[in-house]
Amino acid sequence: MARSRGSASLPEVVDRVHALWVWLDGRVVDFPAHARSLLGARVLATVLDLLDLVLQAAYEVRTSATLPALLRQSNQRVAFLRFLLRGARERRYLSTEQHAWAAERLDAIGRSLGAWERSLRARPPS
Repeated sequence: MARSRGSASLPEVVDRVHALWVWLDGRVVDFPAHARSLLGARVLATVLDLLDLVLQAAYEVRTSATLPALLRQSNQRVAFLRFLLRGARERRYLSTEQHAWAAERLDAIGRSLGAWERSLRARPPS
């Protein structure tokens, strides 16, 4: 689950969320102006909130009571982002292929978060 980055080790889900944010930032600029200021801004704010939450969770102590709550909040952000992107596809701000790409990434992020959360329940704290 964790990858080495020099001296720090972060879960892979952090990189996945970061990659999604960068990709979405490149897509939102193509939204119509009226949608960029509302939906586009909300999409980017949500993915940045998600990145913030997974980074907070990555630096939280495994035995912390805060960690499960951070992971639940992260999953809620993933669910909300799914709806925002579905709306963007329905309004044709994203193509079907773009939406499918983002949905696949969100599924992978959701699975990673779920596995992380289950690992906390599976192994009692040392």
